[in-house]
Amino acid sequence: DRQVPGTQLVLDVRFDQQRNLNAVTIIRFQVFAPEGYSFPSACLTDEEAAKPDRLFIQCIGTFNIAELIARETNIKGSKSDLVTRLFVQSPKFATASSTWSMNAEKDNANFAYQSGTIDGFELAAMPVSFRMSNQLGLLRPSFATIH
Repeated sequence: DRQVPGTQLVLDVRFDQQRNLNAVTIIRFQVFAPEGYSFPSACLTDEEAAKPDRLFIQCIGTFNIAELIARETNIKGSKSDLVTRLFVQSPKFATASSTWSMNAEKDNANFAYQSGTIDGFELAAMPVSFRMSNQLGLLRPSFATIH
């Protein structure tokens, strides 16, 4: 869903993990949003946090990074199985990049065990004029939701 700038959005994170990602103690994922996006400090949606069998027990947001702590120490599955929903605030301005990335770390290692990227949609300003009764109403920056 495309919303006005600075709006809280719900982000569906879906990923494939074809090999077992086995850890002894913990599996962490980091989701990196493009510049301008911002995750709240508790970024699991209320619906996601209420699920007893959710994939992640915690999501900690800091600026454009969400750190997800896995419930299990063994993760394997497809995009239809490995899904979580996060809150994220959209940027207040058009961003230079729309690339999102995700890393997986296990057992407090200081390196990404696996990583991937995907391009999102671009935010761009566009000129708009509003007319009422065939008379020019106003010219100014505005935001619209397009369905």
